[in-house]
Amino acid sequence: MKKRILLVEDEPNLSNSLSLILAEENYEVLALATGRPAIEKFQEYDLLVLDLMLPDIDGVDVVKAIRDKSPQFPIIIISSRSSEDDLVQGLSAGADDYMTKPFSIKELLLRIRRMLVRQKFYLEEDDTKKNSKDWPRISCFQFPSGLRIDFANFRAHTLQGEIALTTQEAYVLHHLVEYENQVVARQDLLAKIWGHNLSVETRTIDNFVVRFRKYFENNTQKPKHFITKRGVGYLFKSKS
Repeated sequence: MKKRILLVEDEPNLSNSLSLILAEENYEVLALATGRPAIEKFQEYDLLVLDLMLPDIDGVDVVKAIRDKSPQFPIIIISSRSSEDDLVQGLSAGADDYMTKPFSIKELLLRIRRMLVRQKFYLEEDDTKKNSKDWPRISCFQFPSGLRIDFANFRAHTLQGEIALTTQEAYVLHHLVEYENQVVARQDLLAKIWGHNLSVETRTIDNFVVRFRKYFENNTQKPKHFITKRGVGYLFKSKS
């Protein structure tokens, strides 16, 4: 069965080009020029590719509305907004990925494929998951403080209470926890989580780490668990 992609892009030439390319890749595509219908229709699809600058509603509000209904639905933002504030706002709203225009079509297709693999795994029954190579080797992790990450069910007990993790959050977290007390290079994260070595904006990964600090750090300005090693990567430590 073809995977169904919802494309929300109000620039006709780009929308038509992406629709044709995605169709050639054997995806079923619905292209919309406005955001409000996407909030109503997204559950009929497998993944959303979303522009932020829409005529009827800000794309960030579309992300928030979808996240309220479905924490794990895959969302990729494509936008000409390239400022740090825009990227932070988009990812903080719950988007899984953020690509700035102009972008590589090859890279977009790679990210879509990888994200759909993650989504398929999330939707599988437990017995199928346990036989999958993507099944988390660590099904549950607990901090000394009692905060806990349930990788099997994509949930976490955080300083903000119990939350549902997005699929991408769960996989980035799992990789950091799996290599506890070891510096994880950015390129390793790109290969493991995004599935390739192309240039994903490092700010995208940085913003996932910022999000994790809000979940698990008592002092986000002086993190003890999620530590950035400037110019290299990240270090996870459960014990301060």
